[in-house]
Amino acid sequence: MKRKWSLRVLSLALVVAMVLGQGSIATAAEVLTNDSEVVIEEGITEIGPGAFAECENLKKVHFPKSLKKISDYAFFNCDKIEEVKIKSKSLTLGDFCFSNCEALQFAEFPERVENVGKNAFYKCGELKYIGGMKNVDKIDDYAFAECEQLKISIPHKIKEIGDCAYICSGMKNWSFKDVNNSDLIEYPFNETIIIIPSSLEKIGREAFNCCRGITQLYFNQGSKLKEIPFGAFHKCNLMSFIEFPDEMVEINDYAFAECKSLEEIYLPESIQEIGKQSFRNCKSLNLAMFKGKRKGEELSKPDAFDGCENLKILNFSDLEFNTKKIDGESYDVVRKEKNKKSYSITDIKEFLTKK
Repeated sequence: MKRKWSLRVLSLALVVAMVLGQGSIATAAEVLTNDSEVVIEEGITEIGPGAFAECENLKKVHFPKSLKKISDYAFFNCDKIEEVKIKSKSLTLGDFCFSNCEALQFAEFPERVENVGKNAFYKCGELKYIGGMKNVDKIDDYAFAECEQLKISIPHKIKEIGDCAYICSGMKNWSFKDVNNSDLIEYPFNETIIIIPSSLEKIGREAFNCCRGITQLYFNQGSKLKEIPFGAFHKCNLMSFIEFPDEMVEINDYAFAECKSLEEIYLPESIQEIGKQSFRNCKSLNLAMFKGKRKGEELSKPDAFDGCENLKILNFSDLEFNTKKIDGESYDVVRKEKNKKSYSITDIKEFLTKK
């Protein structure tokens, strides 16, 4: 039976619910004793704090297009919900709103989501895909932490990503049956390319720590991000490539420590400081190129590259260039290090920078 609910909560489990024109009910658990599916009628704009928390029988919820907010703990620990689809114009997701929903695999939200609250999807270990959510003001602390199978995708328009927002997410392969329940479709976790949009102004500490599926990191042109914070990409073991933006100023302590597949980094003129152990134990790192006038040794803390056994630090100021034309375009090609009597291609890797 369809019910139109206006909700407020006395505790995480106890709900006072006015069923318009139909009397009242005491708890969400009582309503769902025999029902695993709930319809929230059009006109409801908010689901109150803890409204359906720990409803162990709840498997499916039909959300109205009028919905604007899902409050804190609204569906906390509803461990049988498998998917969420909300087609309203905009939405706010409260703290812990879907936390510990262990069966949740797919979620579809409006393109405009004002805020994804703290721990909103914390420990949704089966969560594989988030749809919509392209225009977001903030993804708060631990919002997608320990979503081990999540295919990480940064919203196109976002201003801030909180501390540990994606920590230990996107670590595992995942698969599901197709519509005919026959063919097993597998998605390898090791194909995740992260593109940081130009709208992003802040990344929190350890935001992507242990996201072992990230393979490449890019920053859109015009990036507003000035620094990479403490441990932001620590232990992203498969990350092999980073393209830093021209506006980057600081790479903080442990930012890329133990990114063991990382081979080369090119640091822009704007870089002012490389923090403590920021690239510690990046075992495959063989080249760090500093493009500014100040030398890499001056900008880096003494232990910034600890454990990078094969690393060679090069500075633009130490290189001589020959001009070379390729397809009618002029390029500067590294010829050799100044004042060096002998060198090889392994000593100085040739790279191109357009004039």
